Amino acid sequence: MERAAQLKRFVEHFRAGEKAPEEQAIGIELEYLVLDGESLAAVPYSGQQGIADLLGCLVAKGWSPVWEEGHLIGAEKDGVSIALEPGAQLEVNFAPEESIGQIEDIYRRVLAEIVEILEERGQILVALGYQPVTPIEQISLLPRQRYRWMYTYLGTRGQSAHRMMKGTAATQVCVDYTDEEDFRIKSRVISFLTPFMYAVFDNASLYEGEVNHPVALRYRIWSDCDDDRCGYPKGIFTEDYSYEKYAAYILDSPALIVLKDGQLSYAGGEKPVKEYFDPETFTDDELDYLLSMCFPDVRVRRYLEIRMADSLPYPLNFGYVALWKGLLYDQFNLQRLYTEAREFGETALVGLRERVLRDGTQAAAGAFTVLERFQNYLELAKGALSAAELHYLAPIEEMVS
Repeated sequence: MERAAQLKRFVEHFRAGEKAPEEQAIGIELEYLVLDGESLAAVPYSGQQGIADLLGCLVAKGWSPVWEEGHLIGAEKDGVSIALEPGAQLEVNFAPEESIGQIEDIYRRVLAEIVEILEERGQILVALGYQPVTPIEQISLLPRQRYRWMYTYLGTRGQSAHRMMKGTAATQVCVDYTDEEDFRIKSRVISFLTPFMYAVFDNASLYEGEVNHPVALRYRIWSDCDDDRCGYPKGIFTEDYSYEKYAAYILDSPALIVLKDGQLSYAGGEKPVKEYFDPETFTDDELDYLLSMCFPDVRVRRYLEIRMADSLPYPLNFGYVALWKGLLYDQFNLQRLYTEAREFGETALVGLRERVLRDGTQAAAGAFTVLERFQNYLELAKGALSAAELHYLAPIEEMVS
């Protein structure tokens, strides 16, 4: 298929996501571990009082069920969707809003509904970056064909891929871009801040029942999954990074799973995405599915998906959202961080990543530590947020101090 036409179709898809500055919103995806309240063991998908049963209780309370192959794998209600990760981690997705407070109000209602059910079952909803007690081998894979194929393929690509799928949980933030230049600058800034966010929001304190001594456990796991589709997108450190560059990264990546005409097919990495993508016949949903099969730290859909932080407890999770809003939606902060990002080239950032994996927040980042630089970024965000949203940063300030 003609590459120029393929690139053009992707560029059109990304351009359709552009938002006027006054229309920029922010979204959040929160992953949680559901654990037994006494043993902290992972609650399985199947069986009495399993995760499928939890979803069934939500359906009984008025949520709409999501089925696949006869299995209940999600629930939806009033713009909120609950999905399941491969190890039955609970993912709660909130539609983007201009105000963080709007999302928080919905969050508190939804989480209260979930927690009420869990308390009756002696279970708890836990914000941690990794399963604290249960060995990964004892966690069953969710009964979805997509996950079975991913489990098979990624297991050949990295030694930690199965831990990533069944054991990790994250806090993800979604931000808008106004045009291609804004897309380029925000992508570079987010990539630059990646090691800082992994270090500061490291929240995996236990590993299979033992105190976790290595820092940034989830960062380590993601670094050993699949170099073709994780980490930094190819081309992101070039001065001419663009919609087309990200499209080329997707097209040249080994195809894993392809959605076409409502059916999933397993590509298994034997050919690149460009061998499957027909720009004339693929729908927007089918194109977006190709985008979902790559997992860089900043992933492009029709928005930018920021994927670094571990699962964070309330209200720290909303502080994390406010931090990104203050850094990326303020032009002074964005340009200042872009200047700093350009001073840290790819080689310097890779070196910083290695130091973070060894020294955490005390890793050297130029003349300062990671923590000292992060404190500066926190001050930038404080200066940019409205009086109504400034208080969200207080939990981060307390944590840092």
